[in-house]
Amino acid sequence: KTVWGAGDGVHVVDVLNPLDYTDFVNPRDYIDRKLAHPMALFSIPTGREATLQLAFSPTFAPDRIPLDGPWVPAEVTALRSQLAGEQDQLARALFAQYETAGRRLDHLQAGARFTARGAGVDYGLTYHWGFFPTPWIDQTAVIAAADAYDESGALDNDALAAAVRFNRRHLFGVDASTAVGAFTLRAEAAYLLSDDFSGNNPTVQNHRVAWMAGADRSIGFSNAALNVQLQGEAILQSDRIAQPVPGAPADIDFDPRGDYRSHTVVAQLSDRWRNDRVQPELVLIHLWEEEAGAVRPAVEFRLRDDVELVVRGSIFYGNRDTRFGRFRDSGFVEVSFGYAF
Repeated sequence: KTVWGAGDGVHVVDVLNPLDYTDFVNPRDYIDRKLAHPMALFSIPTGREATLQLAFSPTFAPDRIPLDGPWVPAEVTALRSQLAGEQDQLARALFAQYETAGRRLDHLQAGARFTARGAGVDYGLTYHWGFFPTPWIDQTAVIAAADAYDESGALDNDALAAAVRFNRRHLFGVDASTAVGAFTLRAEAAYLLSDDFSGNNPTVQNHRVAWMAGADRSIGFSNAALNVQLQGEAILQSDRIAQPVPGAPADIDFDPRGDYRSHTVVAQLSDRWRNDRVQPELVLIHLWEEEAGAVRPAVEFRLRDDVELVVRGSIFYGNRDTRFGRFRDSGFVEVSFGYAF
C-alpha cells in the first residue's frame, strides 16, 4: 500500500490502490481502507531532497463495493431490483465480472511521481496511466443475457464479461504542502484525460478536473487541533452529456440532478488529554451539492501501552436519495477493544 499526495486522508492524486467501501460509512484510518494490489514500486533518489518513484502494476482492481448488508450503495440496490427474483443470480454474476474484469494482462498500469522540497515547500508531480474506477456497463448486453437466462436458465459469462469495461485514463497531478505561521497548508490538483475528447461518447467518461485544499492548526487550548479539507471535482463538457433516451444506453456521466460539480468538506476537531491516553475527536463529512453528510464523534482510551478502548458513533443526515441520507435511520454507537501483542 502506498499513498501519493499531500492531503491528510483526502486525495485526488492517490490512485495506486483501490479502496474498500464495503463498510465505507464507518470510521477507519485511510491506509486501512486501501486494498493491497500487486505492483512494483521503485524509489530513486534524484537529489538531496528529491525522489522519483516509478510504479508498475500488471492488472487493475476496482474499488470494492458491498453487495449485501446495511451499507449497500443506491446504484447496487437499483441494479438488483431490476434483476429481481431468480435473476438475482445474474446480478451476482455481473458483479463478479466487475471484480475480475481488470485482472487481464492488457490492464497494465504505470505511474511516476517526483517529490522534492524547496523554499520551505514540499511538492510533488504525478503522472499515472490507469483506469477510471467506474465501469461502463453495456445495458443492451445485460438485457440480452437476462433474456437468455430466462429461456435456458444458464448464465452466459462470456457475454457478461463483454458487458463490463473499464475505460483508460491519464492522470496529471500536482500537490504541495507547507507551513505558514501556525497553519499547515495542503493542496492537490489533477486533470483526468479520457479518450472522449468531444465529450459526447456515452460509453466513455468525459475529461475532468479534481482538486483538494486544506489547512490544519492547533487551536491554542489544551492540545486541540482543527483540520479542514475541501475536495472537489468538475466534469468538463457537461453540456454534451445527453439525457437518457428509451432504448439507448444512458451516458456514463449522466446525473439525474444535473450536478456535474461535486464538493466534499471534511472537518476534524481533535484533542489529546492525560499524556495522549485519552483522545477525543469530532469529524464532519458534508457533501455540499447533496446537502447530506455524517457527524462522527469518537473517544479513544489508551488503557495501557498495548491496550486500547474506542467508543465511536455516526449520525447521518440528508434526503434519502443522497449517498449519506439513505442511511439516516442507521445511526449507531460502537465500542471496540484492541490488544497489541
